[in-house]
Amino acid sequence: MTTQLVSLTLADRNVVIETPAGGVIASAWRAGRWYEAPLLEHVRGLHLKGLAVDAGANVGNHTLWFALACHLKVAAFEPLHAALLRANVERNACRDRVTVYETALGSGPAKALHRGKGELAVGTGTIPVAALDSFDLVNVVLIKADVEFMEPAVLAGGARTIQRDRPIIVAEVHPGHEQALADVLTPWRYVKTKRFHGKFSPTPVEEWRYRA
Repeated sequence: MTTQLVSLTLADRNVVIETPAGGVIASAWRAGRWYEAPLLEHVRGLHLKGLAVDAGANVGNHTLWFALACHLKVAAFEPLHAALLRANVERNACRDRVTVYETALGSGPAKALHRGKGELAVGTGTIPVAALDSFDLVNVVLIKADVEFMEPAVLAGGARTIQRDRPIIVAEVHPGHEQALADVLTPWRYVKTKRFHGKFSPTPVEEWRYRA
């Protein structure tokens, strides 16, 4: 796998990320932009305090932003690029804020096979899958899920955590699969509050919040 180092500006510091060459995320970085920058700036403006869960952390675009720009603790789940993710966390001196889990999140314990382009086939293979609830995380204020069609399963596997902490949820939603997210979240009194979609966010991301 060919990788490259890119440097992004964040306030008064440079953030250096090693990433596989090619793809829309690397394209955004080469253009000097954080991937999904409007979403990231929105999250920073929320001034959250606590733990962010990054499901599908890839090599650290959102993880590093949550840790460095938002000053959050981060539980980063990434089964495919965990080595690069850990290296990027170390490279940017935020190991004290980020814990990397080399596993995929889903509705429960299983194994999965990588189909390509980040998509997993659950039920076969060697990649470990676990439910978010099994990690006993506390004070979860944000869940970001970008896991190629597994977003509803990730949230279902965090039912206890979500209903206890009522975090803000930002989840990628593929056209035609919007109802799958709603089926999980609306019974817990979550409502869709925002949608992000643009040049460097080719797949829409929806924000959901608990409403009493």
